[in-house]
Amino acid sequence: MTAATGSSSIDEPGSSMRHILFRHGYDLATAALALLFFVSASGWALVMPAFSGPDETAHYNSVVRLLDGGGWPRPYDATYEQSTISALLETGRTFRDQSLERLPSPDDRSTLLGGGEWDELATDYMVQHPPGYYVVVAAVVAAVGGGDLRWDHALMTMRMVSALLVAGAVPFIVGISRRVSGSRSAGIAGGAIVLFVPFVANLAGYVSNDSLLILGCSASLYFAVRALDHAKRPLGLLALSGVALGVALGTKGLALMLIPVVAVIAIAVAWKLTGWFRRICAVALPLLIAFVIGGWWWLRNIVVLGKIQPSIYGRRTSSGSRHPDYDLSFFVEQAVYRLNSTFWGRGARADLALPEVTAIIAGTLLLTVVAVSVVFARRRLLLFVVWAFPLAILGVTLWNAHGIYWDLGSASRGVQGRYVFAGIAAIASSMAVVFVAYLRFCWARGRAGGFALVLTLACGIMASWTALIWTTSRVWAGVSDASFSSGVPLIYYIAVPVTAALVSVVLIVSALSVTKLELSLRTATRRGRAELYSR
Repeated sequence: MTAATGSSSIDEPGSSMRHILFRHGYDLATAALALLFFVSASGWALVMPAFSGPDETAHYNSVVRLLDGGGWPRPYDATYEQSTISALLETGRTFRDQSLERLPSPDDRSTLLGGGEWDELATDYMVQHPPGYYVVVAAVVAAVGGGDLRWDHALMTMRMVSALLVAGAVPFIVGISRRVSGSRSAGIAGGAIVLFVPFVANLAGYVSNDSLLILGCSASLYFAVRALDHAKRPLGLLALSGVALGVALGTKGLALMLIPVVAVIAIAVAWKLTGWFRRICAVALPLLIAFVIGGWWWLRNIVVLGKIQPSIYGRRTSSGSRHPDYDLSFFVEQAVYRLNSTFWGRGARADLALPEVTAIIAGTLLLTVVAVSVVFARRRLLLFVVWAFPLAILGVTLWNAHGIYWDLGSASRGVQGRYVFAGIAAIASSMAVVFVAYLRFCWARGRAGGFALVLTLACGIMASWTALIWTTSRVWAGVSDASFSSGVPLIYYIAVPVTAALVSVVLIVSALSVTKLELSLRTATRRGRAELYSR
């Protein structure tokens, strides 16, 4: 995990014009990729029906409660707000056998804190999470109108905040990929994973605390990894890692799995420092900062509630004996299938899921990329450390799901592929390593690198847009099966994604192309001057 291997091409000192221009091209390309992702996530936010995201109604309700002055009740005590139920019913749905006889026109919809009075409420389980994400979103909504907004306008505002938060994570994901692979271009190619996995943009277009979790975890891991390669101010970078980790801990419990990863990296940084005081600070500083900002919440849960996280199924009483229908092989089969299907799309709902064959092929390709990256990675130990976070999430998720299956006999509860998105930088790093490995076997590396980068970005954009069109055409048509026989014209899968890809790739590749052109002109100018002076 030392900086010796593969880091010389990253932080090589010098202020040459070539270095400055290429760095600016890298920064522009990274910003363009983040902007492109935000546009994609905004597209999902605009076309997906209201309250169709994972627990989106509950996430929305928690924001509404804060805006209405309801605070953050103890778990199992919070209920849905009257205004939330009104908003849900105005979409044409029912809620506990309650419905509207006539749906209002868009102009007559209720305000964020308005609506009718309803007898049947329900428990809001989102208070099992810390309030970090909801405070951020509530502050933005309050700034643009608060309770005077129509609920659909407020919902869209919340969705756009989520999209912006995940887009903010893209530069950190690219940065981690760059440092693991040792290549700026590979880092950008790895960052394209946010487009290759359609559900990342889809989830970013919903009201969900996963958005701030992805940003916090990606930023924390980036600053920690960067501290390994930065000999001048590692303590400052570790402090920033602690701040980001604290934000993540104040958002969702999955960030707890990042603590040992940051600690291991901090120990590696401390090992290279001189003086015991600096070494102790290197290890203690990020963890202490993280605890002060958001880690205290989980200690509070243990002291006040007697458990780390009081989830929905955390209230179940275990009998100590397994469910009569328990079958370990069946659980493993269902868990793997559900993890994969809910990683690429909304596999829990047939109308929002990608075709099974698509998810299976994509999952197989992903495993292949990961395996190849392990073989060819130059900074293999660092790659393993980065991967430790999503693997820890998978382990805890499957352990918890197995406990639910053991007690209740439900094999699919608690298994969500989107949980891994908090550590998606690991997948991006593997993609970046494979990108570099591809260039090693190419004769004309310059041309091959440019072609591979363009192809990678184009394929990522096509994957994102195709999934968006596929899902949109089905969810509004009420399609109830996840197959290709839904009557969607084939032209949509060819013309629209290709057009979007060609237009969007220009935003990213132009930054690198212009930089290379400027470098060529400056090199030619220097050669001309050298020839002139040699005469």
